[in-house]
Amino acid sequence: MKEISVKALAKVNLGLDVVRKREDGYHEVRMIMQTIHLFDRLEIPGGYVRRSGKSAGKGGGRLGSV
Repeated sequence: MKEISVKALAKVNLGLDVVRKREDGYHEVRMIMQTIHLFDRLEIPGGYVRRSGKSAGKGGGRLGSV
C-alpha cells in the first residue's frame, strides 16, 4: 500500500469572537483567518487511516484505506 504525503497549510487568526455557548456544551465562534506561506507535511504510511476518541462513532473509527 502506498504512503500519502500532504501539506497542512498554516493560517493566522486575525479575529476571534466567541458568540455563544451551544446546548451541546461547545461554543459558537466567528473567526477571520488568513493563510500564510508556511506548512507542515503530513505523512501517512500505507494501510488504514484510523481516528479515535469521542467523535470516532460506531464504525470503530476507520476512515478508509490508502
